[in-house]
Amino acid sequence: DRINISDASIDAFAFNGTTNFTAVMWVKPNNAASNPQLVGHRSAAGYYFGLNVVQNLPDLFTDDVVAGNQNCFFSPGIANNTWSHLAYRWNGTHKNVFINGVEGSIFSCVANGIYAAGITRWYASGLDLTVGMSSSKGNFFNGSLDDLNIYNRSLTTKEIVKIYQNRTDLIDSPSTEDGQIWK
Repeated sequence: DRINISDASIDAFAFNGTTNFTAVMWVKPNNAASNPQLVGHRSAAGYYFGLNVVQNLPDLFTDDVVAGNQNCFFSPGIANNTWSHLAYRWNGTHKNVFINGVEGSIFSCVANGIYAAGITRWYASGLDLTVGMSSSKGNFFNGSLDDLNIYNRSLTTKEIVKIYQNRTDLIDSPSTEDGQIWK
């Protein structure tokens, strides 16, 4: 199965290449040796992010109309037929992936450059936020995905670990300011 969320429904999250975000989820791939996309979104301005698992390695793909596109693969990899917790974090300049609450190491980053004018990007078919496939209506995820949350900010490492530990009853002190009401 897959989910499309129309761009009009996600105005609060408009990825523009510098937008901070964190996406956390539990995944259980049946076969992550292919190139399945977990979550992807393209903005009207032409920026794109894709959260993938490629050859069992978590991958954070970004495409910036100015800086070009880049795939960053993280290790350790995740096993087929086993639940793993993934957290993809982008703070506008740095990519991090957490696997089961532990920050992964960059296995490799591949910069593909800027698409030439007039070249159609492979994901240019829609502005929807997609879950379980790429926005080009392919690269289906073969497995289970649960408890997907996308935050419009870069969560702290402590917050990511607390979510992995299911300790969301605790607040990481840098997440709030004096006098702020936690809702």
